[in-house]
Parts: sequence; C-alpha cells; structure tokens
Amino acid sequence: MKRILASLAAVVVLTAFLSGCVQKEPAGENIVFTGVIEQINDSSILVSTTDDVSFDKASVSYADNMEGLDFNLIIGQMVKLTILPQIAESYPVQVKAVKIELVSEPALSDPEHPNFTASFFRADSYSNNSQEYIMANAENADKLIISSARHLPVFLIDDAAALNDFISAGSEHYQFDVEYGEDGSFADAVKKYDDSFFAENRLLIVYVQEPSGSIRHEIKDVAINDGTLMVTVGRKVPEVGTDDMADWFIVLEFSKVATAKCTGWDAVAE
Repeated sequence: MKRILASLAAVVVLTAFLSGCVQKEPAGENIVFTGVIEQINDSSILVSTTDDVSFDKASVSYADNMEGLDFNLIIGQMVKLTILPQIAESYPVQVKAVKIELVSEPALSDPEHPNFTASFFRADSYSNNSQEYIMANAENADKLIISSARHLPVFLIDDAAALNDFISAGSEHYQFDVEYGEDGSFADAVKKYDDSFFAENRLLIVYVQEPSGSIRHEIKDVAINDGTLMVTVGRKVPEVGTDDMADWFIVLEFSKVATAKCTGWDAVAE
C-alpha cells in the first residue's frame, strides 16, 4: 500500500514538473498593480510591471467576470490591473484580470520639423460639384467629415504627371487659369515643377475655402509625428473684409528625403 501511495505521489510531482507551470496557492484577495502594455493579443496582453511586485512581466488574460473596458488598448499605455490571486509561475507569469483601468496614454515622440517652401494661390470655384471633387481626391478625406478640429483637404503630388492630372481635373471646378493680384494664375505658377524638381522633391497642396476674399493665410507649423506630416495653417482675418467666397490652394515644397518615412498627410486650420 505504501508503495502505491509513493508511486501516486511521484506521478503528481512529475505531472506538475512536466507542465512547466505550478500554481501558487490563492492568497484570498485580488492583487492590484500597474504596468505598461508591451504586446496585445486576441485574448491577453503582455505588460511590464512598474510597481514593487514579485514579477517584472505578466501575461494577462481576461477573467470571465472582468469589467468591460471604456478605452481601447494601445501598446505603450500604462494601466492599472486588478487580477485574481492565482499566479501561474512561468516567465512571464500568467494571471487573469478582473479589471483594467487606464492610467496614461503612451508618450508621444518629439516631432520632426522638415524644411519647406510655401506659396499661396487663389482659384475660386465655378462648379456646383467642386466640393465633391475635393472630398473624392483628398489624401485625408476620412478626417474631413466629423472632427473636433477643422481639418483641411490635402493633395500629395509626387511627380509631374500627377501634377498635370491635378491641374487638368481641378480646372473643371476651379479657376486655375485666372490671375488674382500679382501672383499670376495657379496653373501658370506650377509649371516650374518639372521632372527635375520631382526627382528629389514632392508637393503637398492644401485647400482652404474662406467666407471672405480678404482673409489671408500663413503656415504656422509643419511637423512629422508617428509617420503623419501635419501642416498647421494660420488665418489672418481683418476687422473689415469683403463678403465674397474665396478658394485657396497652398503649395508646399518638401524634400523626398526629409519626408521619406511619412505614411499620412494632413492639415488643420488654427
């Protein structure tokens, strides 16, 4: 009988050893700690701990009774986790969360500020479908419908053929060949951008519609953050102005090297 009991005990120990994961006895109370999200999986997250706990990393799965999240999980967030007392001893330890709360969002990296040259051209609309044309072709069309900021449509031009297509199609809606003031027409001004220019440079064209032709613009900032180049356009609004609508096309020149990592293009009015 003793031999049978000893054999059973050996089997239990061997099974626990082969599983590679021994459960700590429940402490009776849930454990609370903070951590930074390093990885997000379908049913778990990997966090590195920032509190003085007995482990430095944890694979956190979701308990059946976990409270619903009121935020989206993002790598780099600091979160406060309430977990069940059972901790599976592996590396990283495996735990189950009953509550995850947001402490802080990921820190943003310092933005880059590429050099640029800007030119401003007025070219008013004469088509009833001009806004549809803008919405259909803007790089940032998804940000133009509903937003807390006033996003401005932008158009990325990487070669002379694309510029010619933009002028040709846009001329059906805007007076690209009409001269306003001393700057000449928009169509004439952009003829200087040829294949030689586009070999090392690109254009970003920002469209602005104003309720008065007296309003002017300036570029307040250009920054690249997390792969998106953002242009901030300042508006110079006089105390007294005309009541005519005005459409403006702001042409910004950038080096392709300086903007090589950009995957998004956007603009906002300040």
